[in-house]
Amino acid sequence: MKKFISPDVNPTLDFSKKTDRENICSLAYALGNEKRLDILEAINVPPYTFSIAELSKKLGMPITTLAYNLNILENAALVKYEYHNSSKGEIRIYGRALQSATLLLYNKYVQTSKRIETDIQEVKIGGYANFYGGELGLVTRERLFYTINNNCFSPHRFDAELVYTPVGIIEYYFDNTIAKNHKVSSITFSLEICSEAPYYDANYKSDITFWVNDKELTTHMLVGDFGDRPGKLNPSWWNEHRNTQYGQILTVSVNDKGVLVNGSPVNGNVTLSNLDLDKDNKISFKFGNKNTATHPGGFNLFGKGFGDYTQDIVLQTLYENQ
Repeated sequence: MKKFISPDVNPTLDFSKKTDRENICSLAYALGNEKRLDILEAINVPPYTFSIAELSKKLGMPITTLAYNLNILENAALVKYEYHNSSKGEIRIYGRALQSATLLLYNKYVQTSKRIETDIQEVKIGGYANFYGGELGLVTRERLFYTINNNCFSPHRFDAELVYTPVGIIEYYFDNTIAKNHKVSSITFSLEICSEAPYYDANYKSDITFWVNDKELTTHMLVGDFGDRPGKLNPSWWNEHRNTQYGQILTVSVNDKGVLVNGSPVNGNVTLSNLDLDKDNKISFKFGNKNTATHPGGFNLFGKGFGDYTQDIVLQTLYENQ
C-alpha cells in the first residue's frame, strides 16, 4: 500500500489477488492493537494533525512506544506525516490518511442465467429423404393419388398432403445447427398418422418403429385406419371416397431420462446422449414397419391440407441459451 495515500481514496482489496494480500496483512496487523486504535481515535479530532509530543501528552503514551506504533500505522497508510519547521528544527506532524477500504474475502459468485428456448422445424410430408418398401402412395389437394412403385422420388411428392404405404419405412432429415451450438434438453417429433388398411378399418393395427440417427427408440402400435367421417381439412372430392380420412397426433420425445410416446415414458435405455445430435449435418428421423413386426399394417401420414390437424412433420427442440 502506497504511503501518503489520499484520504478520499477508498481502495478495494481482493483476498483472491496475491498483489492485495500484503496490503490486507498490513491493515489487519495495524488495526489489531488497542494502542494503535487509540492513536487513530486521537488523530480523528480537529485540527487532525499532531506532533509526536502532542500525541504522547494526549494519550499518556511514552514517545518510544508511540513512535513504534505510528510507524506501523504509517506502513499501513492509516496515518501520514509531513515535516514542519519549528524553533527546534523540523518536526514530524502526523495526520489522517486512509479513511476507508473495501475488503473482499470471497470471490463474487455470478450465476449464469440460462434460458430454455424452443426451436421449431417443420418438414412437408412429401419432403422425405428415403423410402424403404415396395409401394408408396401420394395424394395432393388437387389430384387423385399416385401409386409409386420403386420410384419414391417422383416430383409429385413435393405436393403431397397424404403419404401412405401398406408396409414400409420412411425417413426425413432435419437441420442440427441448434444441437451443434447449444445443450439440448429434449427433442419431440409430432405427426398425424394412422394405419393403412384396404379402404379403412378402425381396428387395423400397425406396429411402427421409430429411429433417430439410426438409433432405435421404440415401437408403438397404431390402433386403426380411420374413415368413419371426413377429415376436417380434406378437400371435398376426397371425402366422397370410402377410404382413409384422418389420423391421430402422435408425439415421440427423447430427453436425458429416456424416450416418451405421447408424454408417457416407454424406454429408459435410450437418452439424448445416445443420439449424436451434433454429429454430421442433419438429424435423421425414420419410422415404419420392421420385418419382424407383429402387425405390419403400414401407415397413412397426413400433411397440413389433409386429416384433422394443420401440420406436417414437426421437430421441436428445447435447448439452453445463455
